[in-house]
Amino acid sequence: SDLSQAIKMDEKFWPAYILKAEVFYKIGYAEAAIEELVKVISSDPTQEHAHRLLAAIIGNWESR
Repeated sequence: SDLSQAIKMDEKFWPAYILKAEVFYKIGYAEAAIEELVKVISSDPTQEHAHRLLAAIIGNWESR
């Protein structure tokens, strides 16, 4: 996919990981989305969007 290619070209291109996480979540793969977001946050804890998205996914997941 284009997102995977973007990540291969620049492993620190966080928007690609975040978008990939959003896509995973929207198609029902919450665990894969969480894994992508954890990669971002582990490498760059300043990525606020990743933190917010992770919190939203976990919140929705726990409320099931």
